[in-house]
Amino acid sequence: MTERCRSQPVSYLRLERHLQRDLSPLDRLRVSWHLQRCPVCRDCFAALSGEVMALRALPRPLRAPSRPKLPPVGSSFLWATAAAAAAALMLWLRPAPEAPPRRPARVAIKGGELALALTREHRGQLAREATRFEPADRFQALVSCPPSDPWHWQLLVRQADETYFPLIPAEPLTCANAVTLPGAFSLDGAANVQVCVVLSRDRIDSEQLKQAPLPAESACVELTPAAR
Repeated sequence: MTERCRSQPVSYLRLERHLQRDLSPLDRLRVSWHLQRCPVCRDCFAALSGEVMALRALPRPLRAPSRPKLPPVGSSFLWATAAAAAAALMLWLRPAPEAPPRRPARVAIKGGELALALTREHRGQLAREATRFEPADRFQALVSCPPSDPWHWQLLVRQADETYFPLIPAEPLTCANAVTLPGAFSLDGAANVQVCVVLSRDRIDSEQLKQAPLPAESACVELTPAAR
């Protein structure tokens, strides 16, 4: 390899943890920004992503518990056995109390189960839960949602009368806590900005999002210019 890393290279262990989403949101953000700037580490990460990861060995099965030895059969043992059988029969004949009805399983994302947060890079410093912006800032979006089948997603930015889509959803989103969407974006202008993430089981038509109200499976944050 003739080209060298432009800064301190990212270790293979750190790249592997980044691939498995095992890093903290802040560390994932740092590695993502380094990979965007460093082609050497980016090639290493691409090679690591293409490898077939071996499955971990299954845990060894527990030994079956040994059967207890039966006591010798005698008159006292027979009487105790008969009494136990009679008690079990009485319990079986007694009507069971009515069980409370189960709540239906929730499959759709409801209010409060989907959250969006923005990480802001401002003059080399990182800040979580960003609420302000300057033109030179860079942002990444972190989505939290209950674990389920992957969702199609789209991130949109609304400012004044304009709507645009700064990220390219290359693959569906697997829900977890604070999952970082791929890519970063910047904001400018003097008006407030609304950043929203939209999830859908079907493919999302971006043109419809510009005109129709956002669906229930969406979450937004609002940012104000730092000059205010």
